[in-house]
Amino acid sequence: MNPPRFGPVQPDSANLLANYLFSEGSGATANDVATGNSEQDGTLITGSTSPIWQPVDGPATSLALNGTSGLIS
Repeated sequence: MNPPRFGPVQPDSANLLANYLFSEGSGATANDVATGNSEQDGTLITGSTSPIWQPVDGPATSLALNGTSGLIS
């Protein structure tokens, strides 16, 4: 069986502490959908090599990190 190409992965654990879908598509926040509040939301750190939202095949976006200095805090 092939998983769906687009859409969130359903968490399997009741003990999940955080779940970041990275589906916002714009802005400087990665929302934590596990808790239902904004206490654990991530902030995209801005600078010369900031993470950027990039369109991907289909109706989705992804977050591009450079592997060294693009951060989510």
